Amino acid sequence: FGLAKSLVFFLMIRRPPRSTPREALFPYTTLCRSRASADGPEADALAGQARISLRAAADRATALGAPGQAVTFLEQAIELTSDGPERASLHEQAGRAALDSARATIALGHYEEATAIWVAVGDRSSQARTVAWQGLALSMARLRDEGLVRLAAGWEHLRDLGPDDPNPVLLGR
Repeated sequence: FGLAKSLVFFLMIRRPPRSTPREALFPYTTLCRSRASADGPEADALAGQARISLRAAADRATALGAPGQAVTFLEQAIELTSDGPERASLHEQAGRAALDSARATIALGHYEEATAIWVAVGDRSSQARTVAWQGLALSMARLRDEGLVRLAAGWEHLRDLGPDDPNPVLLGR
């Protein structure tokens, strides 16, 4: 049954509806072209196209119930991304997809990377969100005590965020 289910998801991902945008149809084509091109403006443009295609493919895989495939697409998009906030956003999306596919340790790695980027950028609200997701990932990995310690430390560090900010609520405000 597992092989049949995987085959069905594979075929569903390979054969998108006619309404799918062209850039989402062939994420690997633009990925290969961006890796093969020399550095410069053309390479940056191809990398941008590949990121868009890979993110769209990840969204499609998630919608079709294949979060493991979405993680693969998002990890490839992360390789092509140099912008800090965009990279952190991709790590968060990959972390959620990894949690959906019951791969908590992979999710934890993505959330830790996202948190480090948000700390470097200075976005404390987003940092609070990713610390909360780290707690959930640790809980799913059966490391509840460590998860509670991280949540408590995150709460102490980020509790001064304003009352209108929704992200500290995730930490247990």
